[in-house]
Amino acid sequence: MTFEELMVSFCAPTLAGMKVGSLFRCSFTCPKALMEEISGLNTRLGGRGVTVTVLEMRSGWALIYVYRGKQLERDMCAQGARDLLSALGYGLGGIKEMIHCLRRRIRLVETFPHEIGLFLGYPLGDVLGFIREQGRNCKSCGLWKVYCNQQEADKLFEKYRKCTRVYCRRLREGVPLLKLTVAA
Repeated sequence: MTFEELMVSFCAPTLAGMKVGSLFRCSFTCPKALMEEISGLNTRLGGRGVTVTVLEMRSGWALIYVYRGKQLERDMCAQGARDLLSALGYGLGGIKEMIHCLRRRIRLVETFPHEIGLFLGYPLGDVLGFIREQGRNCKSCGLWKVYCNQQEADKLFEKYRKCTRVYCRRLREGVPLLKLTVAA
């Protein structure tokens, strides 16, 4: 799969403006080529409000985060999100500072930092529920584990799946990534 195909497969709802952020892992052979690909994508998609960044890079693979900066900033300003992030050692500066802290926590924390759900647009109640229950006792499981509003989450999961199917089909039909990316 090409990088753009991976991006559409894992990030279609973010590209469509339905979701604040998405995450995927990709393999690579040349770190410089990967960073050039990401830089080119940021040049093309930045005007549409989408940013692509590497959260972690290891030998042969990278964890890629695709997000909508303005929407993420708005979400992170919510009191519950700020309280959780502050309690976990995040500075309450801007988005770039928060993403930098997330990168550091990915590298240093023994288990994957579960607050990443906030960066992906998961409901605060589900993120808190996951942390409290240590990933157990959820009401349902889709793109994330649901602890609060199951019906609403299940509807959202279906919308995201449909969006992904449509975007993957359109990319195969030759629609360029820029045209698939909704402007903020």
